[in-house]
Amino acid sequence: MMLQKVKEWEALVLLMANILALDQATRTTGYTVLKDGQIITVSHFTCKGDDLGDRLEQLRNKVQELIKEYDIDEVVFEDIQLQDVNGNRETGITTFKMLAEAFGVVHELLTELNSGFL
Repeated sequence: MMLQKVKEWEALVLLMANILALDQATRTTGYTVLKDGQIITVSHFTCKGDDLGDRLEQLRNKVQELIKEYDIDEVVFEDIQLQDVNGNRETGITTFKMLAEAFGVVHELLTELNSGFL
């Protein structure tokens, strides 16, 4: 019973929060902004260039801009998983590594900003 009450309280708090939900990638990242449980915007941004480090920096900067622009309280981002890409395990491993780096960059930013993340 107590666990249910905690979950209800957490859900209520999230309904009153400004949330940035990310479907992060190293090229095109989708995002949704929710304020008080209502969708404010659904969009995406593209990181340009061939160098992964440059794209990760662009990802970090854009997420930081969104956090400031929408006064974000919590950030939710998609977990990563290892998958074969068109039956090719090697490509899946490479993609997984890049997504892990993107996850790490966003996580580091949130730690720096002392922001919450789910």
